[in-house]
Amino acid sequence: MDAEARTSGEGRPAEDGLPDAGVLPRRAPRSETLFLRLLPWAIAFALWGLLAYAGYGTVQRTLQAYDARLQALAEENAALEADLKRIGEALAEQEQAIGEMRQAFAGVQEEFSKVKDELTRTGKAIQTTDATRQALSQRIADLGKELERLRTQIQKLEEAARVY
Repeated sequence: MDAEARTSGEGRPAEDGLPDAGVLPRRAPRSETLFLRLLPWAIAFALWGLLAYAGYGTVQRTLQAYDARLQALAEENAALEADLKRIGEALAEQEQAIGEMRQAFAGVQEEFSKVKDELTRTGKAIQTTDATRQALSQRIADLGKELERLRTQIQKLEEAARVY
């Protein structure tokens, strides 16, 4: 007989050299089979737990980064609001200064018109007094210079107000 036929189901030769027909191969104890059946589930559960833990850590770090960025944006927003308030106050001051300069300009222009009218009305009568005419001409020239200076200041103030 051949070697396979002379062995029992357990791989041992039978006592008489013939295979045992009624003997089943030896089975692992029940605890070993339970362990082997639960091992894949335990590994899967452990991997799932590690994945969940890593995901939780990633979410926490992401949220902390978002919170830090949000805080930085809030601080930047507060600084910009303070700058905007300061610029608004400066603009109001500039507008007030422009209003005052316009009033002064209107007063000088009115005075200039009065002097000019007076000079025109009394021009013929003043011809005899050369000194008076020169004084009035000098006053007109001074008022003209002051008028130009005020116009320049108003333009500068308006440009400064536009910058804000």
